[in-house]
Amino acid sequence: MPSPLLRFYRHQGPDHAGRMLAEIWHWPHAQLEAQHDFIQWLFPLDEPSGANAQAPLLTEEDIAHWHHDPMLRMYLRRSFEKLLDFYGFTIVNTSNHARIIASSNASTRQALWITPNNHNHLRLTRIMKSLRLLGEAELADALRTALEQIAAQHDETIGEETVRYWREA
Repeated sequence: MPSPLLRFYRHQGPDHAGRMLAEIWHWPHAQLEAQHDFIQWLFPLDEPSGANAQAPLLTEEDIAHWHHDPMLRMYLRRSFEKLLDFYGFTIVNTSNHARIIASSNASTRQALWITPNNHNHLRLTRIMKSLRLLGEAELADALRTALEQIAAQHDETIGEETVRYWREA
């Protein structure tokens, strides 16, 4: 029987709160900011979450499924694009290379998370770790590059410790 994470990502089952993946994809930005127990389902890890004791853990079998199932990777990318929009980024593909750049709403969106000790810094770390585990290292690297550029422009706001976590993700 597939794990709860696989059922969730295949649109066959809800998360711990009864929400389906497609439902979360349609949340407005305000709901993404206010809810704190969905990110672990969209970007699962193989280590426990300090913020959500009910967060599912990736198993080796789950990871293998993601590496071999194009549909799971496509849905992961859709989740990634949803969160990129939330953070004021967009993804562009050039010559088989992904780049993440500021979106048209970047100044508004980024003003909400480019603040000292913002919880979204941890979410961004989780996203990169999850992408890497699930076979999307290029996307994780592209996000890290974009975040390093933001951090360089806002070094008085985004601390060295945060940047170190991003680089290690």
